[in-house]
Amino acid sequence: MTGLKRLKMGTQQEPEKFGAFKSRYTIFGARLKKAREAAGLTQKEISKRMSMAPNWCNRYEGGERCAGIATLVKVADILGVSLDWLAGRVNDGKVNEPFKK
Repeated sequence: MTGLKRLKMGTQQEPEKFGAFKSRYTIFGARLKKAREAAGLTQKEISKRMSMAPNWCNRYEGGERCAGIATLVKVADILGVSLDWLAGRVNDGKVNEPFKK
């Protein structure tokens, strides 16, 4: 793979290292914030539901961190949104009815 570093499983990578992927972090962060606020949750509340440190949500919403698949699935389930919508792959923010809490 020329020009791209291979991502290690389970590691968190800084968005600046992957230029083209930076916009995905920004989209995920903006949609995480939008869904969290629509659910009426604070950053501290969702961090607690995710069993993460209190600053967890702030780092993802700010585009500082990249979420792994297990984290993405848990966020989508808690907030009742699709993975594709969180990742910016679709613009339809419909709730996953079977997982709606």
